[in-house]
Amino acid sequence: MRIAIVGVGSIGGILLGSLADSEADLIAIARGNNAAVLSEMGLVLHTPEGSIEVVPPERYITVDSAAQISEQIRGTCDVAIVCGKTVDTPLLAQISKEILADDGVALTIQNGLGNAEAL
Repeated sequence: MRIAIVGVGSIGGILLGSLADSEADLIAIARGNNAAVLSEMGLVLHTPEGSIEVVPPERYITVDSAAQISEQIRGTCDVAIVCGKTVDTPLLAQISKEILADDGVALTIQNGLGNAEAL
């Protein structure tokens, strides 16, 4: 199963970290500096207990949301979990549409109104 986290910030990072131990093929979609850090250093999670968990960048494919979606990813995702801010929903919906397989499912985990309708 191929799962994309669309909008890897606070919530998206927690989901990406949680799914890292699964057998799913993971796609991390972030923008700007977040995408660069995920690609170069991996995902770094700080727990409330003070421990630090690092998920190496080899565990997932990183995509910058400002870049064109590659053929390697286009139409291949079974699930797109949208985690970005409401203001970014139109862009995240477009990205989800491009990456989802014909029978794929988009799931929104966002704060705010109107996100489900936009997806």
